[in-house]
Amino acid sequence: MRNADPGLFRRYSERQVLRSPCQHPGKLQVLLSGYAKISAVSETGQEDILGFAMPGDILGLDALTTHTIPSEIIFLTEAMAGELTLEDAIGLEGSVGGLGEGVGNLISRELLRTQWRNRFVRNASVKTRVAQFLLELGRRFDEIDLPSHKYRLFMPREDIAIFLGMTQCTLSRTLHVLCKSGLIDIDGSRWIEILDPIGLNHV
Repeated sequence: MRNADPGLFRRYSERQVLRSPCQHPGKLQVLLSGYAKISAVSETGQEDILGFAMPGDILGLDALTTHTIPSEIIFLTEAMAGELTLEDAIGLEGSVGGLGEGVGNLISRELLRTQWRNRFVRNASVKTRVAQFLLELGRRFDEIDLPSHKYRLFMPREDIAIFLGMTQCTLSRTLHVLCKSGLIDIDGSRWIEILDPIGLNHV
């Protein structure tokens, strides 16, 4: 990475907030390890989870165009992240996740994820939302060379429910239905195995 300052890379503890809204506009963050959620507070004071970050994700891309950061990055596990300038991001040649893709491709990928969320949360049935979330999560694990059909959810079910626009009770009930249908297997509260990805995609 060009002009990288090692002092800008820091370790973060679980539940630590990386930054608050409108702080450090125009800056980017790269998540090197660990997992996080991106959330904002709605006008009614309720938390709205905008997405989940995995190793290789660059955070703060919205600040390049709006010059504001309307969200908080809250770590769900211990993690390491670093601050980047736009010049650093353009010159990235790393191998973590999608860091070698270039900023243009990264922005396109984030836009697609936003469109994916808007499409399914606003228009799809509860079962479809949950099914597509599990498949999308598997695809993202595959991008960072982790198993895509059996994985551990790094976020609590409460956060998933908020992200998908449903109650936690509805989420748990829907997971149980998908499990009884033979589409997935659940081990405890966090481990998911996708048994029939084609069938799950057609829910």
